Amino acid sequence: MTISQKLFMILEKKHISQKNLADSIGVPASTVSAWKNNNSSPPIEKLIEISKVLDVPVDCILDESEDFSTDISVLGQPVESQNIFGNDEIMDAYQNLSLKQKLRVQVYIMELAEGEE
Repeated sequence: MTISQKLFMILEKKHISQKNLADSIGVPASTVSAWKNNNSSPPIEKLIEISKVLDVPVDCILDESEDFSTDISVLGQPVESQNIFGNDEIMDAYQNLSLKQKLRVQVYIMELAEGEE
């Protein structure tokens, strides 16, 4: 499932029109239409805004599966029980990701940084 297909499936499930989405994130309706027709894709900054309007994690939009759940199994656990990586391990893992996975990581980092303001 493409990002576009996922985005518009979520819009439908949430009963949000393309026009309402466009108005909410400050883009012309024609831009949202282009996303729907796979003529272009939303930039990272807009994906973050879209996820807020839809009240879903960005991962939910980027994930190719049709499952709307996310794996949050380590959240809420004490830090000691979570798998913590060192900087080298993080960089090695990042370098081995696909381009799409790297985009998801970058979006996640942007969301985290935005939340700390």
